[in-house]
Amino acid sequence: MELKLNIYTDRKLKKIEKTYTANTFDLSTGVCEDLLHIVKIDMFENGLEILTEETQIVEVVKMVVSNLDTFKDLLKEIFDGLTDDEISRTSMKEIAKAVVLCIKFSLVEMFASFGGNRKN
Repeated sequence: MELKLNIYTDRKLKKIEKTYTANTFDLSTGVCEDLLHIVKIDMFENGLEILTEETQIVEVVKMVVSNLDTFKDLLKEIFDGLTDDEISRTSMKEIAKAVVLCIKFSLVEMFASFGGNRKN
């Protein structure tokens, strides 16, 4: 699974300066613990899939905004070299999409590490 995060030249989000990509990633235990305290896992257990993509993004944006520092740490662990300044020049919608994919991927990997066979 490939995650992408566009960084724009300014906060107007008109011109892309660069794009970070990550194909695989491993999160620290601390970030995983923080996520488990924030994320409503049932949103991702057949609940999120029944929502429209736009509704998913709205729900995740609410979660990200109320826990911004944790999600900044998450993004910086995934996208090597990403800075706070660059995050400030990223679309919140793009951050929400990256967070949804990251959480889904992390849950699949967690289940797999315990011998489960969950799929994306």
